[in-house]
Amino acid sequence: GPLFASSVSAVAPVAKEKNIPILSFSNNMSVATENVFTFGFLPEQQVKRVSDYAYLHNLQRVALMAPNDAYGQKIQSTLKDTYMKKGGVVSPTELYAPSPANIDAAASRLATTYNNSPEERRFQAIFIADGGNQLKNIVNSLKKTNIDLKKVKLLGTGMWDDASITQIPELNGAWFSSSPPDSSREFERRFTSIYCYKPVRLASLSYDALTLLSTTTMSSA
Repeated sequence: GPLFASSVSAVAPVAKEKNIPILSFSNNMSVATENVFTFGFLPEQQVKRVSDYAYLHNLQRVALMAPNDAYGQKIQSTLKDTYMKKGGVVSPTELYAPSPANIDAAASRLATTYNNSPEERRFQAIFIADGGNQLKNIVNSLKKTNIDLKKVKLLGTGMWDDASITQIPELNGAWFSSSPPDSSREFERRFTSIYCYKPVRLASLSYDALTLLSTTTMSSA
């Protein structure tokens, strides 16, 4: 640890003074320094992965819905950069404040752009950079518009790696980037059999980090 970028920035100078390296689970690459290492799935990697796959399947025009914060802006810049290099288009982009009214307004603007565009220039997919209950809110907002979600592919990041999304019918057939689930399921099974409760999703990443550290330490010795 620590987990979040703000905490890493706060503790890094003290750790550096004591010559103690930090292995953080923050997904913000900007906190990495000569003494701070990040361990996890970076948003930039996730966006590129799903973008490459989508473009390979002829989804050349993509819209974006993302929170209006540092994470959302990072997703926006990475998605645009990836698609621009391929000759694709990312438009329109909607960065929303986290409230139902703002999400409804963003979805409505997407629908207006979609319906006012010639069919050959309409976006073919919507990249949604959010998860959990907010993802459900966004899908509900899109359902209120006249965008046909059976024709427009929904794309996402590792924030969708949550079993609860299977309860959202509109996400059936959607694509998102994540690690292969088999290893995580096996870890969860073993953890539960030993400790008699289900681990949080981050626990498997912690296990991998400690395994890597122990292996590196033994190799160095």
